[in-house]
Amino acid sequence: MSDQTEREWTDDGKYAEMYPVERVYELVQQAPRQVATTADIVEAMGCTRATARRKLRDLAVEGKVEKRQPSDRLVLWYLPEDETDTTLKRLSNELGEAITVGDTVYEDGDKHPAATES
Repeated sequence: MSDQTEREWTDDGKYAEMYPVERVYELVQQAPRQVATTADIVEAMGCTRATARRKLRDLAVEGKVEKRQPSDRLVLWYLPEDETDTTLKRLSNELGEAITVGDTVYEDGDKHPAATES
């Protein structure tokens, strides 16, 4: 990990972003099948796992990536398949309310099937 003294400065006197979220997004886009793990991001960028997870979560909040956790130790980050889904997930997160479209519910930035009444 770089020492603070080695970091670049911006014109307004702040530290420059070492690990831009846009670069993380590009890495997911370039990954095989557009699916990456946190470890993939760590390896490509040379950042900590915490930094990689934070950047990936930021992208998820923006609706640019989604995640799936098939096991306790593995999280897959991938590009959404449908732009409409991405927009509705982001909107539900921003509004803090569920949005139901047909048999699908978008809630808190996530998508799931609507509960069926028996």
